[in-house]
Amino acid sequence: LQMENGILLPTLQSALPFLDLHGTPRLEFHQSVFDELRENLMERVAVIAEGKEADRYSKLEELLEKSFPLVKMPSIQPVVMQVLKHLPKVPEKKLKIVMADKELYKVCAVEVKRQIWQDNQALFGDEVSPLLKQYIVEKEAALFSSDVSVLHSFFSPSPKTRRQGEVVLKLTQMIGKNVKLYDMFTWCLDACIREKFVDGKRARELQGFLDGGEEGTGAGSRVRKGGESLGRGGMRTRGWNGPFVRCRDLSMILCDPFACNTLVLSIMRNLQELLSQDALPRDSPDLMLLLRMLSLGQGAWDMIDSQVFKEPRLDKEVVTCFLPAMMSVVVDDNIFTVEQKLPSEEKSSQAYPTLLPDAFYSVWLQGRSSAAVAVTPDPGPETGSGCNGSCAVSFFFRFLRENRVACEMGLYYIFHIAKLRNKNALQRLLPALVDTYNDMAFGDIFLHLLTGHLTLLSDEFGSEDFCSVVFDGFLLTSFSSKENVHRHILRMLVHLHHKVAPSCMESLMKTLEPPKQVSADRMGKVKTFDIFFDHDKTEYSSGDSVSGSVKVELSGPLLCKAIKINCCGFCGVTNKVNDTSWNVEEQYFNSTISVADKGTLKQGKHVFPFKFLLPASCPTSFEGKYGRIIYRVRAVIDTPRFVTDYSAEKPFYLLNLLNLNQVPDIWGVSSSAVTKEFSYMLMKSGTVVLKAQTDMKGYTPGQIIQVKAHISNQSGKSTGHMAASLVQNVSYGTKKPTHDVRTIAEVEGGVVKPGKEVEWKEQIIVPPLPQSSLAGCELIKVEYYVKVRAPLFPFMLLDAS
Repeated sequence: LQMENGILLPTLQSALPFLDLHGTPRLEFHQSVFDELRENLMERVAVIAEGKEADRYSKLEELLEKSFPLVKMPSIQPVVMQVLKHLPKVPEKKLKIVMADKELYKVCAVEVKRQIWQDNQALFGDEVSPLLKQYIVEKEAALFSSDVSVLHSFFSPSPKTRRQGEVVLKLTQMIGKNVKLYDMFTWCLDACIREKFVDGKRARELQGFLDGGEEGTGAGSRVRKGGESLGRGGMRTRGWNGPFVRCRDLSMILCDPFACNTLVLSIMRNLQELLSQDALPRDSPDLMLLLRMLSLGQGAWDMIDSQVFKEPRLDKEVVTCFLPAMMSVVVDDNIFTVEQKLPSEEKSSQAYPTLLPDAFYSVWLQGRSSAAVAVTPDPGPETGSGCNGSCAVSFFFRFLRENRVACEMGLYYIFHIAKLRNKNALQRLLPALVDTYNDMAFGDIFLHLLTGHLTLLSDEFGSEDFCSVVFDGFLLTSFSSKENVHRHILRMLVHLHHKVAPSCMESLMKTLEPPKQVSADRMGKVKTFDIFFDHDKTEYSSGDSVSGSVKVELSGPLLCKAIKINCCGFCGVTNKVNDTSWNVEEQYFNSTISVADKGTLKQGKHVFPFKFLLPASCPTSFEGKYGRIIYRVRAVIDTPRFVTDYSAEKPFYLLNLLNLNQVPDIWGVSSSAVTKEFSYMLMKSGTVVLKAQTDMKGYTPGQIIQVKAHISNQSGKSTGHMAASLVQNVSYGTKKPTHDVRTIAEVEGGVVKPGKEVEWKEQIIVPPLPQSSLAGCELIKVEYYVKVRAPLFPFMLLDAS
């Protein structure tokens, strides 16, 4: 048989007996040769694909046709996958086979998956979703990092650094070159983000793209700003598809905080240039473009969520009223900065203004009248030239409270003056941030950047007045209702506590100290979020229904996008002990239902029932060192973007009892025998024969295994003590199979002297164990056998499973 099926090489025939002397099995030798040939074949496939021959792909297709029928064979599968990887266009029929088979889909290369994803966006979404969640977790970690510095802020990493991130690299590999990621506008904006500034040349390029779709003909035609929209289902309400596509692409790009950061920084720089040129904001086309893009970026998520894409109209008052007011503030700050550099005899005796200039309000009146809008001033002094600064401040605060674009610019001007270490300007403007549009001043990104900029004024925290403005006048006004504010204050105090005035530090410690009765719920408004099974049932069988309810108790109204309940079953295996980062997975079912739509959950208790039907083909639950078969119900409260979701999870167990009566020949005896010959100086000196058997081939926990062994020792030496063991062998289907072998129970007997024959009988009680049959699972195999052994004698394995 060896001669007929072995490797018939003349040079190898003399080496095989040498391997036999070293105890190397022929199977192991042939397997190593096969592995080497397979590696050479895979390398050859790569060489053919990278070559320049015109028929290189036809050769690969021919090889694919011959090898694909063997794709399920573990030894041949890598070769087939290598051929698929290097084919630019895999036949559609074979792609469907790979997609339909979960095991083949998991092991195929990303180049093959790209071709599958082109027509199956749901599969692509399943692959991308975990990466996006990981990306969000990384960004949240950056926001709350203990490193508080202007040089190491959220926006500090360069685009090159961000592109080297693990998630971005994986996404880049997944997308490859099959998707057109950037058009002309995207390339241009990407360049702007790299440089963190939009210059005049690129502004004109962006303007041309943004206004590329004009409606009508002739000199009187105008760009539709806000007229293009697309309803759900892809039906345009009016106009043509070009403006919709541009607006959609722009919203996808500008929703990135890094893009909005670039736009606002460019606006700040543009305002400084206009101030030096004595020019008005309304006369700058570059500034108008930046404002339009900023407005589009701020509404991007709303458009993406609603799938209605149209450019929001920019409020004229932002240009005619707010920007002149802001520039008047900038003038005050510049004058004060210049005066501080003058000799003491040339300095003005006038103190730094604590309110906005009166001139602002007259500018506001002119802007309102030019816009032909009725003026309705806030309650206060009479309007007109006699309006004092408090009226102007009130109106300025109203802009920060009611207009998103104005609020964004106001917040970034705070960064600007903090970077200039202008304490007086900060003391004048920080109170305006208590009430801003959608609480933008208490968002994580702003607080992260503000705390970093405030470290530049560390010496000023020794003043009680400055501490009062920063903490009492701004940060502490909402820290009790916003947990993130508490965390950002602590981040800043870690670095500045030794600079803060002692009396203020003592007050802060008392304010920030957790209450003695730790009743504050770490989940915020969600007091209770649990999953309950009906009748407290946790064990089910295939085909059963898993039913229960999700109970939520809220301490206040909670805005949510949806509440979803998921029931799934899967198996995961790894090559590390007790590791849950699975190398290979297989899924048995995955069902999700939505029990609440987008809206606001009222304060109080809510109960959401659920019911799932378990498939009939699911394997029994199992937990081992290198893998598990898991079944669980998971509930998620999907909150608005950038807010942490709430989740609850509860496992259950599936038990499919193995009926031993259905196992063929289960009542038959299981036996095995082995002979060992001893020799000295090439002379045969004796033999030892061991025969062993069990009374049946299968057992249940609590049953007794009757072990019988017969030993004939015709050698010149005594054997060691006989032993019989019940052994469990669990095999895990990782890339290189992992085996977990352990002895469950063991009994020991006596020795057998030379020239004697002994019959040994013993009993082993079967303890509670996982059953050996995991029907439906391809990754975990469980086997039991009885092993009888004696020292100086090889192991004997008896199938008693």
